[in-house]
Amino acid sequence: MSDEDLRRIAIRHSANINKHGGAYINGHSHSFLKKLEVGAKYNNALRNGNGIRPNISELARECRVSRGFVKKVEEELLREGRILTPSEIQQNKAGLVGPGSRSFDEIDSAILLFLYLEEPSRSLRSYVDWLEIFTGTTTSRNTVSRFFLRTFPNRGGFCRPNLVPFDKFHPKNIERAFEFLDIISKIDPARIKFGDEKHLKGDAIFNRKVRRNPITGEVPEMIVTSDFRNRYNLTGFCSVNPMTTKY
Repeated sequence: MSDEDLRRIAIRHSANINKHGGAYINGHSHSFLKKLEVGAKYNNALRNGNGIRPNISELARECRVSRGFVKKVEEELLREGRILTPSEIQQNKAGLVGPGSRSFDEIDSAILLFLYLEEPSRSLRSYVDWLEIFTGTTTSRNTVSRFFLRTFPNRGGFCRPNLVPFDKFHPKNIERAFEFLDIISKIDPARIKFGDEKHLKGDAIFNRKVRRNPITGEVPEMIVTSDFRNRYNLTGFCSVNPMTTKY
C-alpha cells in the first residue's frame, strides 16, 4: 500500500498520518502489537549498542510512530522489565489511593531506599506492601516506579545484573573446559546446521533483572556459584545427521 492510499483510508476513518507515515487516531493509543514491535526494536538496538541508549528519533522513524510513544515504551521496559498488556496497565491504574498515595516524605524515601539495598531485584508490589507496613503510607506500583526513575540523578530502572562466580577456576570447571575442547575438536564445522541460545527448565520463574542504583548509577552484582551454567548463557547446536536419507 502506498503512502497516498494509506492517507486516503486514514482520512475516511477520521485518522491522521504522522510525519513518519504512520496512521493514528487522536485520543486512541496504539495497539498492543505495535507496542511489542517498538519494544523488540528498542531491545535489539540496546543490545547491538552494548547497553547504550538507542536513538529515540531513529526508532520512531523506523516504527512510524511518534517519539513520545517510543519514550513511553522505553519507560515501561525500564520500569517493569517487559511490555505490559492492556489488562495489566488497567490493573496498575486501580492502585491504592488516598493520603500519601501521590508523594513520599523523607521517611518514606529512606524506607524505599533501604528496601532497595536489601534486595535490588525486589518487585514493585513488594515495595508497596512493605512501605505500608513500615510507615502506613498507601501508594501504587506506578508511583514507586516513578520514584526510582525520576527522583535521583540516575534512572533506577531494571537491567541485567553483573553475575560474578565466586570461584571461576574451580577444578570442576577446568575439567569441563577440557571436556568441551575435546568435544568440539571432533565436530566438523561444515556439519553444523543451526545454533541457538538454550534456556534451563524453570528459568522463567526467576527474576534475572535487578534495579540500577539510582544514586550511583551502578548495576548491583550478584554472586553465583562456580557452575558455568549459572554465569553464562547456554548455546545449543544442531548438526546434519549423516544417516538421513537424501532426497
